[in-house]
Amino acid sequence: IDIDSPAMNSGIQSGDIIVRINQLTVSSYTDYSNILKMYGANKPIELTIKRLNQGTYQSIKITLTPEVRGLDD
Repeated sequence: IDIDSPAMNSGIQSGDIIVRINQLTVSSYTDYSNILKMYGANKPIELTIKRLNQGTYQSIKITLTPEVRGLDD
């Protein structure tokens, strides 16, 4: 998670597993990347993540707005 990124600011933590973006299933990095490209930047999306908590994964929904960052960011 990059410092001051939309992911960090929305509460995503290291170790969280993204399983859905809006209503689309994410099962690989390629899925994740393609779905983000499809929705584009600066539009809110809802992520469903799995977070390990005391030995059990819990589903959490987080809304964030992706942004385009340059190579220097």
